[in-house]
Amino acid sequence: MESLLASTDNDQLLPMADYKISGPTASYVTDRQEATFFSNVTEAGPNSVRVATFNVNSDNFIDLNSLHFSFEVQNLSNTGTLDFLSYLPQVLFDRFILTIGGVSCEDILHFNRTSVLFDNFLPSDKRQNNADLGFGTPSRTTGDHTLWQANHIAPSKSRRVVFKPMISGLISGQNKYMPGFALGQQGLQIQLHCAQAADICNTLAGKSTQYVLKDLRVNCNTIMVSSELMNSYSQHLLSGRSFFMPFVSMTTMMHALPGNTDTWDVNINRTFTRLVDVYSHWMKNPTVQEKDVNTFYSPVHASGEDSVKTFISAGDKRFSSFDRHGNAQLLQRLYETLGTTNSFQGVQFNREQFDKDHFTLAYDMEKVGNHASGSGMNLSHGQLLKIHVEGAGKAGTPASEGVIATSDSYVKKAYTTCRYDVILELTSTGASCHS
Repeated sequence: MESLLASTDNDQLLPMADYKISGPTASYVTDRQEATFFSNVTEAGPNSVRVATFNVNSDNFIDLNSLHFSFEVQNLSNTGTLDFLSYLPQVLFDRFILTIGGVSCEDILHFNRTSVLFDNFLPSDKRQNNADLGFGTPSRTTGDHTLWQANHIAPSKSRRVVFKPMISGLISGQNKYMPGFALGQQGLQIQLHCAQAADICNTLAGKSTQYVLKDLRVNCNTIMVSSELMNSYSQHLLSGRSFFMPFVSMTTMMHALPGNTDTWDVNINRTFTRLVDVYSHWMKNPTVQEKDVNTFYSPVHASGEDSVKTFISAGDKRFSSFDRHGNAQLLQRLYETLGTTNSFQGVQFNREQFDKDHFTLAYDMEKVGNHASGSGMNLSHGQLLKIHVEGAGKAGTPASEGVIATSDSYVKKAYTTCRYDVILELTSTGASCHS
């Protein structure tokens, strides 16, 4: 061992013994400004203008990591409290569209449900941070059905909320500034589509479902650099070269199921050059408080049988030599896909919640996980992606003497969220997205 260590010849001066002024400096950055951009409408809502559009135009660099939305939610009822089914303001919007220079870069359907899904994967402290920016949490029950409840808005009252679109790969976690000067006249545009109130509110008798969103704005930081550096960027583009910004986007699809069998397939006919991972999350029948936006149904709780089996295939390639079987293994695969298996930081929910209303199937489609970029599965040649499920629920029992009737526990809807690699290319003539 001594000879092996001696042969490495990798001695370095320890940082504790280095007294130079180290670390990168950025004297070329001349200023930073907190910018605000207002929506094209003064108010929006399910019974008002359904789409709010924000144009983020700047000749400087845009720090996308700082981008967040702010608006006021007013309860229009004079008698009923307004209770949303999640503390996240994202619950108000069922579609998110982001375009760069007129080119669609992200279009996320079921934006509210998908936001709640990935918020469920966060640690408690981070979820509380998100809640504090949104509608807040008055209490958390600890019984069989654990939900983080949202604060209600009293009759004729309002609450100002803030949210960051955490599931947008271009905005959340982006490690490059967006060069606003390279986006053309159309710049960066974001559309938020308002969901129907009945889909996102507690619809118990006496509750309000009448509300409006006011003073909608988007806030972000813009970065100014020296004229010399700005000129070099301009010359870079004018010489025919490009700026590249890689990110991971996602899409969510809903598949209606027969609802009378425990075995079914979900077929996804989409083209992905690099598919990163896939999440399958389910729903049965909505109630006044448990709806598609906040419930991730598991048939295990209703049937009492830990019998779910699954595998995913792409074309003629099947992942998993044998079926994944049982919720313990499904939960382990979820941890692996999220990257929390070997981390000290875990998800907030426990096995009991996973078995009831936090159930999610996760499939990691990368060859080497988080160790390299661009290692996702290539589905650009027309391969059909298929999720196969068995043992998801059982039939109900009719009423008989001394026996109370029970309803079936079959899954009625399956949502599929696919995350995939995208490269945004900016040139002097416009933008393009490669996915």
